[in-house]
Amino acid sequence: MTTSAPITIPSRRVPLELAECRDESVESFFASNASSSNVQHAKMICARCEVREECLAYALETPQIYGIWGGLTADERVLLRRSMRR
Repeated sequence: MTTSAPITIPSRRVPLELAECRDESVESFFASNASSSNVQHAKMICARCEVREECLAYALETPQIYGIWGGLTADERVLLRRSMRR
């Protein structure tokens, strides 16, 4: 596993010390090889996170176009944004 800086969510609404991803490598959520096992691993971490909803809201508001945020991939967030506009 590659050692790198933890993921940070630059938002006043998200207490980072509660984020499950705080000790994970960035590659876990922004893998250059987005294999299904990498995506599933990141989603498992997000699924047990206390601040998942806030993370997803941040990704939708900013908008983040790469990586897994709040348990959703970039493509899944595009679909969610479209459905929210309807």
